[in-house]
Amino acid sequence: MGWLERVPTWKDAEEEAKATDTHNLGRFSYPVLQAADIALYFGQGVPVGADQVAHLELSREIVRRFNHLYKGKIPEPRAMLTETPLVPGLDGHKMSKSRNNGVSLADEPGQLAKKIKAMPTDPQRVRREDKGDPTRCNVHTYHQLFSSREDLAWVQQGCTSAGIGCGDCKGRLIENMEKLMREPRQRKKDLLNKPQELDAIVHAGNVKARTEARRNLLKIKEWMKLK
Repeated sequence: MGWLERVPTWKDAEEEAKATDTHNLGRFSYPVLQAADIALYFGQGVPVGADQVAHLELSREIVRRFNHLYKGKIPEPRAMLTETPLVPGLDGHKMSKSRNNGVSLADEPGQLAKKIKAMPTDPQRVRREDKGDPTRCNVHTYHQLFSSREDLAWVQQGCTSAGIGCGDCKGRLIENMEKLMREPRQRKKDLLNKPQELDAIVHAGNVKARTEARRNLLKIKEWMKLK
């Protein structure tokens, strides 16, 4: 429990959890379940976002402790971060389903546009002619993820000189995000129209996962003298 109480994400969300009645064992012990999911498959590289690195470090501690107690050889997992390890929510807070502040790859063009247009911008740009600072604006953060260098330069120059409005900036972002989302959105639609193919993919994954889990569980039981 001492380990879990020190997890930053638990400490940061504890008061909010109490207020929303999610201050419970399920939320508190979630990192242990995550550790078990990784350890069962002897996971070595785990693709995570920056906000999950603390959870993964706890997984490493649990694996290390298990190996020490039972002379096991479970690998200590390491984080695999992309060039963009953390994507904030549309409101600037952590992206989460409970806050409904995220973007889905399946969002239709109209849904996407509505979400982006509602994003808060630099609070000092009250009027169209007010000069802004892109570093204070979450829309600029999304431009850094989805836009080209040329568009980033356009945003920087236009915002700081009031040459463009926030609507112009958001419009360009919507265009760039739509270009990237069009293909995966269509791919999802295609798969949803082929339920048998989807079932086959899930079944093949289950078979592969169960085979690996059974093999590793036998080793774990041997180390724990349960066999």
